[in-house]
Amino acid sequence: MAPLLQPAECTILLIDPRKQHISTFDLARQRGLIRAFNLIDNAASATAVPCYYALEHDASGPQELLAIPCQTAKPRVHTLSNNGPSWTSSGIATALATENRPCLVVCGFWLETSVTFMALHALSSGFDTFLLMDATPSRAEDSRAPSSDRLLQAGVVPTTTDQLIAEWAEQTVDLQLRSDLSKLIQSG
Repeated sequence: MAPLLQPAECTILLIDPRKQHISTFDLARQRGLIRAFNLIDNAASATAVPCYYALEHDASGPQELLAIPCQTAKPRVHTLSNNGPSWTSSGIATALATENRPCLVVCGFWLETSVTFMALHALSSGFDTFLLMDATPSRAEDSRAPSSDRLLQAGVVPTTTDQLIAEWAEQTVDLQLRSDLSKLIQSG
């Protein structure tokens, strides 16, 4: 595992990033989640880091999602299945493997279920797996610490969207991209 994340080695997996999920949180937490998903979108776009989406069911439209896959990314949207482990039955494992990027950055809903399952499967499939803590809420606050501990003990690395973008900025030799990424963090 490299000491700092590099965009060319990363893929992002967003798990069910639906706006409806944030309605249960207070306004400050809602704003924080919206900010985190906007930063992920913008940073991935600026660095050409591929984003994959694992959705509980098909989205009725882009207005339903906190992070929006572009049309060219349509093959990167996978519907999670109840026909076995989501990691393999949705086709996400095969799709991520074809990217040939060793680092998988995971975020989305919900920490104690879908996110944990995907992160642990990714880790066992050989990915260096990173979890964006500020973009991964839990349904119940009392399950956050045990879920986080479970992932840490297995080897998932916790980070934040700001930290991820700062590492990408530090690792790039493109001065314009470095500046753009730094501005993202400051504007968020």
